[in-house]
Amino acid sequence: MNIALITGWGFSQGVWPIEVLKSKGHQVTVLDLITAPHTHLADSERNAFDYLIGWSLGGVIALEWALFCRAKVILLSSLPIMVQRADFPSGISASAFAEFTDFFQRDSSGAMQHFAQLVSLGSMSPRTTQKQLSPHLLSHPSDLQALRLADASVAWRVLQHQRRLQAVYAQQDVLLTAVSVKQSLALLPAVPVVWVQGCHAQCVLECEHWMTLL
Repeated sequence: MNIALITGWGFSQGVWPIEVLKSKGHQVTVLDLITAPHTHLADSERNAFDYLIGWSLGGVIALEWALFCRAKVILLSSLPIMVQRADFPSGISASAFAEFTDFFQRDSSGAMQHFAQLVSLGSMSPRTTQKQLSPHLLSHPSDLQALRLADASVAWRVLQHQRRLQAVYAQQDVLLTAVSVKQSLALLPAVPVVWVQGCHAQCVLECEHWMTLL
């Protein structure tokens, strides 16, 4: 399979276990949120991908890209709208997001380490997971407002109708909690969903959770 991996907010491309995927015979292209929105691919290049796999905010990019190619999409801990708002009262807590934004503006380095902790909570060994993730934190991540304003709900509906969309969520995720995700899914056209044990970053660090979906 020819796969494009799109990383979530705050992390570099190196967070993915690329060698594991390549060892299974897959061709892999990895993008992060610094490069993905500015990557202009010809139609022939876009259509070379069999799957777009987006983690967290990267899933929103995957949904939007899929409108312009034939690739299937697998979302990992991702929704088309990531932060709560009046017409979508689920997703990441709006108050928690506002608090983190304030923290990030005051102390970006400290906020990023806190973010690595948040996406690790729920794993079997949160401290070990955080140590795995920390080296891949971006020193200058993309604008947080991209997370707040993310809205690929139209793309979700199109891909659901075309049966090109699947999603994987983690039961112990503290950012997109299981309760919040289920509320969100009740508001969206139904797609195949897989639930796994672990944290927000579980499916990135352990790609076996979604490789069977390819």
